[in-house]
Amino acid sequence: MSISLVSCIRTGLGDLRRAPLVQLASGPMLLLVLFASLGVFVGPLIVGHQQATLARRSGTRITIANLFGGFAQRRFEPAMIAGIGITFLVVVSLIMLVVPMLFTWPLVFLSALPVARGERDGIQAVVLGLTALRRHPFACAGATLVLLTPLVLVLVGLVAFQPNFFGPLATEVLSGISPLDPGNQRLGALGCYVLLLVLLPVTAGAMLEFAVQADATTAPG
Repeated sequence: MSISLVSCIRTGLGDLRRAPLVQLASGPMLLLVLFASLGVFVGPLIVGHQQATLARRSGTRITIANLFGGFAQRRFEPAMIAGIGITFLVVVSLIMLVVPMLFTWPLVFLSALPVARGERDGIQAVVLGLTALRRHPFACAGATLVLLTPLVLVLVGLVAFQPNFFGPLATEVLSGISPLDPGNQRLGALGCYVLLLVLLPVTAGAMLEFAVQADATTAPG
């Protein structure tokens, strides 16, 4: 059984349809907490989102409070350990240029899923994620290209439409290549914000389904 990126994307869209308010709120909350904590809480946040999304898929009603399930006492420690370990690997792969990151970015979701399902050992969660990566390297690279690229393009567009927001260096670099008047710049920035608001939960849901399928095809027997 192979991993289907098409079905992953459909499932992510389905997650947004089943719980639109919770899913749309998850993106800004994720970015806010990540920036405030300098990425330290990436593990508990992803675990919380996965727990809430899996619960909704099974028919359980969820609220925004469910997104913080990764901060519960029994899940916080393994989620933190797995999150910090995987973040370190992703940052190292990014320093080594883009190609290694094609394979390591999905580890964030592959290692969070065992914790969301009850794994109490953060190191074991990382090992399980690495096992899934080893067995599905090209699927991981494909998921990064298909799902992460749109997010990167929207962020680049946001910087182009709002260079002042990102500091004097961005303003100076982009002033010569941003011919739009201020009104059109604001409209373009608003469009990027709306796209980002939708893409973040759909991407997270699609990567959760990717992790579920990878786990099913990685499990022995």
